[in-house]
Amino acid sequence: MAKTSFYSGSGLTNTEVDTLESYVQEARDWAIKLTDPVADGEYSAKFWATSTNVVNVGQNINSVIDVSNNMASVTTVALASNINAISTVSSDITNVNSVSTNLGIGQPVTVVSANISDIQTVATSIANVDLVGNSIGNVNTLSNALTNVNLLVPEIADINTVASSVSNVDSVGGSITNVNSVAGSLTNLNLLAGQIGANGDLAIVANNIADVTTVATDIADVSTVATDIANVNALAAQIGVGGDVGVVAGAIADVSIVANDITSVTNVSTNMASVTDVSTNSASVVNVSTNMSSVTGVAANLTDLGVVSGINADISTLAAISTDVTASASNAANITNVSTNMSDIVTVSGINAAVSTVAGITSNIALVVADEADIGVVASNITEVASVGSEIAAVSTVASNINSLTSFNDTYFVGQTAPTGANITAGDLWFDLSSQIMRVYSTSGWQAAGSSVNGVSQSVTYLAGTNKTTSAGVYTGSLTTFPAVYDPAYAFVWLNGVLLDPSDYTATTGTEIVLSSSVTASDIITVMSFGTFELADHYNKTQTDNLIDGVKALALAGL
Repeated sequence: MAKTSFYSGSGLTNTEVDTLESYVQEARDWAIKLTDPVADGEYSAKFWATSTNVVNVGQNINSVIDVSNNMASVTTVALASNINAISTVSSDITNVNSVSTNLGIGQPVTVVSANISDIQTVATSIANVDLVGNSIGNVNTLSNALTNVNLLVPEIADINTVASSVSNVDSVGGSITNVNSVAGSLTNLNLLAGQIGANGDLAIVANNIADVTTVATDIADVSTVATDIANVNALAAQIGVGGDVGVVAGAIADVSIVANDITSVTNVSTNMASVTDVSTNSASVVNVSTNMSSVTGVAANLTDLGVVSGINADISTLAAISTDVTASASNAANITNVSTNMSDIVTVSGINAAVSTVAGITSNIALVVADEADIGVVASNITEVASVGSEIAAVSTVASNINSLTSFNDTYFVGQTAPTGANITAGDLWFDLSSQIMRVYSTSGWQAAGSSVNGVSQSVTYLAGTNKTTSAGVYTGSLTTFPAVYDPAYAFVWLNGVLLDPSDYTATTGTEIVLSSSVTASDIITVMSFGTFELADHYNKTQTDNLIDGVKALALAGL
């Protein structure tokens, strides 16, 4: 005899009913069971839908998709060598930000990068740079007189000679007017030089200067004598060879020159000590004469020479590194820039090791410059980057299972409202947080998952006021609220065997039934929930009526 239950009249045997109910229970477990695996270590759809990890992934699915779309970058970051680099950057993020703000056309780091060879050159000669820096005023003076310095370089040996006799040069400088006069009469001076000495004509003239003066005073008579030179010659013959007149006559051209330049001769006489000094240093005077244009330049820049004299030791140092000075001259603009930015250079000097490190990773810096915008984004989100870095193993796991996650994300949904969009397909599941019910998508839209179950989903009975634990939950003795698992509109409630009208209770949550009025203790409450089902092969009412009519007709016919 078939069981007296919901299946009464179905024609099913007890065994068939038991089998059907076991299938129903198993289907229900696959849909909503939350504890323990359903079978073979596998859990229900609701278990996965309400899993903390799944919920977290679902709520952050945009981030997971971003990670998926940029998996190559994540994989690159995940490399141990790159993780170490990121840690290093993170520990010095302030410096990285500082570098970032100084990148770009015209910015300090970019300018330094474009001139790295010059910086390396400066670094290898930092002692010289320091020396130049400490004497930058002198360097600027030299820069302003670079044309003159270039003229001096080929004559450095002569300058050294001048420097070794600078007191004499000072004496010459103090009497430069006289020297100029001497220079203007150098031919006469040479003639005088040839007549200097006890037996020279100059000495003789000097010793007889009174007579010369007399001759000068009576030059008209001398002219007359010159006009009547034959008589003078006769007179000379009378006077005798070697006499003063003979000597004067023999050097009359010189006497004329002396007469014409008597002021200069007087000046020479007045400054005989200086002339003697010049004579003693005739070789130097000759050298000065040979290099008169340079001496003129020196005279025109005597103030600068005074400064040069004051830094004689520095000039000697420069002479020893003339090649470097030449190089400095060709980089005058850079030296000026160095001078203008000396405080920054001092700062760079203090972080020399860091600069060397930067120089060793110029290719990386070039990459950093090329990705400046991305680095800015990373810097503004460094907390999130650090968080990802601390969970890199989990990120790697997500990356290696991204296809499964994508598939899961396109199949299972959790939320207050029904999912929509082109990715929603038949068979997708949605756990409705507003009603706490699992739903499945079909051609008719979202349906409660239980509606796909044939037959009774659950049947529980309570003795009002008596605590009880059932598969639907824990009953605590309430006279109005009873635990039950059901799909809304697919639940029936009996009170002491009488089927209640749906208006007598509320069944919307899927987890409990709430009566409109309290029952009395010891009343029996039965709740049965079920899904829709469809019989495989059966007659509808019309077919059955026709069948019965046919049977009656046969019976009446005696067949």
